[in-house]
Amino acid sequence: NAITRQAQQADERARRAEERAKMAEQQLMKINKQYDALQQQMRLQAQQASDRATKADERAKRAEERATMVEQQLLETNQQHNAITRQAQQADERARRAEERAKMAEQQL
Repeated sequence: NAITRQAQQADERARRAEERAKMAEQQLMKINKQYDALQQQMRLQAQQASDRATKADERAKRAEERATMVEQQLLETNQQHNAITRQAQQADERARRAEERAKMAEQQL
């Protein structure tokens, strides 16, 4: 009788332990699924961030190329402006000298 009771108690403890083990396994599976989903989400976010960084790098490169081109155009425009200004100054100087010569010629007349 005592042995039967001990056996029944041992069976009950074993059954409860098996239930706890089963619940723990289910929780572990649930946590593993959540972890896998989180890992997948993190991989996706990392890939999206990498894609955005690549696009931003490409935009920056294009903007730098455009800036260099515009700066070159500005430099060329400034050089042309300076050349035109020099030509205008030279033409003014020639006109001034021509007026002086004309004035001197008129005085000689």
